[in-house]
Amino acid sequence: MVSSCNIGLFADDVVIWKNDKDVIKKLRNMVAIQSFAEEHKLNFNPAKSFTFIFTTNRHMFNLQPKIYLKGNLLETTKSPTYWGFTLDTEINCGKHIAKLVEKGRKRLQLLKFISGRDWGANSGTLRMTYTALIRPVLEYGYQVYQVASQTNLNKLERVQLSAARIITGLKSCCPKAIVLYEADLQPLSMRIRT
Repeated sequence: MVSSCNIGLFADDVVIWKNDKDVIKKLRNMVAIQSFAEEHKLNFNPAKSFTFIFTTNRHMFNLQPKIYLKGNLLETTKSPTYWGFTLDTEINCGKHIAKLVEKGRKRLQLLKFISGRDWGANSGTLRMTYTALIRPVLEYGYQVYQVASQTNLNKLERVQLSAARIITGLKSCCPKAIVLYEADLQPLSMRIRT
């Protein structure tokens, strides 16, 4: 199992994965990973370890394999986070984008706070604040957004549009293209799809 699986390392994060049609058979052989770790003086923390199954087989979405590491049953999760990217079984970035939208909306509150009508920051400062604090959140993981549905990408666009309305002070009746142009912001989809 260990010799035919893939291993990804980044700092102290380890990902071990295997592509196979016979998932159940391979899951039973996971004991080999523990032996591999012991031989190579690696110590996997069972409390921080979990299992996750990517599959297009709808019957296997709810599979809860009982995999043990050092005698501890590993948690099976439906949407693990690795390097800050939330994975999902549908492979459409939906869970990741939902978390980014939530985080982006929280940061929009800061933009609203400093944009007071009579005393607030000017549009240049607001644009710079958006570019520094909100846009990086919305773009995190954009390299894999090629598989994201347009519906999910639109959620990110709505957060940016809200920021553009705060920056420009334009009302919701104003067309989206004008608001983005006035805020001097490029639509996220142009960057994501290129």
